[in-house]
Amino acid sequence: MRSLWLLFLLSSALGQGLELGAFGLGGHPPTAYVRLSGQALGERMRLSYAIAPYWRFGLGEGGISLEQLYLVVEGEDLDLTLGRLPLTLGEGRLFPFSWDRLGPAAGMEGVWGVFLTGYGEARWRVGYFLDQGVLAEVALPDLRVFAFSHGVGVAGNIRLGAGVAYGEALLTRWEPRGLVGITWALEEGQLLVEVVYPWAWGGRWLGGSEGVLYWLQFIYREGLGWGVGLELEGLSLSMGGGEGLWSWQVAWRGEF
Repeated sequence: MRSLWLLFLLSSALGQGLELGAFGLGGHPPTAYVRLSGQALGERMRLSYAIAPYWRFGLGEGGISLEQLYLVVEGEDLDLTLGRLPLTLGEGRLFPFSWDRLGPAAGMEGVWGVFLTGYGEARWRVGYFLDQGVLAEVALPDLRVFAFSHGVGVAGNIRLGAGVAYGEALLTRWEPRGLVGITWALEEGQLLVEVVYPWAWGGRWLGGSEGVLYWLQFIYREGLGWGVGLELEGLSLSMGGGEGLWSWQVAWRGEF
């Protein structure tokens, strides 16, 4: 039955995505993975998924990471979403306030839940998630206010010429959190800088030409971390490290 269900997803998907990759930490044996992602469309409904079988060579074991699997049922002014879906509440790029978690195949695994989304002068949504509890949010084009079981928050952004400034403020059961950032487009590329409380900061430079993209990144949070990456025609290479550790990843992305 599981094989028939997967075959249905693959055969009915639009823009089926395929990713083949491997990653590792330092000199340890690598983990290899295959990621399949796409959408299956029906009348007023959409099923999205990302599934990643993986194999850990060092341990001689593997599995399947179900990163996303959610259904959206569309109404006139109201949508219903349920399943395992990605959910990020804040505006941070380098330091996101997200309920997703890193999975064993180097992808982000969403959270299980259900919510309603309404559309009007403001977009609103209310829902329940298995591990995080209740979430309610009201969003204008450049401002969002949200409340969840463990706190409240506000996030927004504003355009500044060739750049966008953004920020967020949260009060949770454990501690307050604040973030300000800016991304600025230049002729040679794009610069991103963020500062977050509890104190950390980071920057990223994204550039490229003639089909080649590259990025450089530095992050400081109780120690300095770094990262570099290169992308060319679906092939990506990246490396990062900090505090005596380093990691790498290579991947090819395409469609079939």
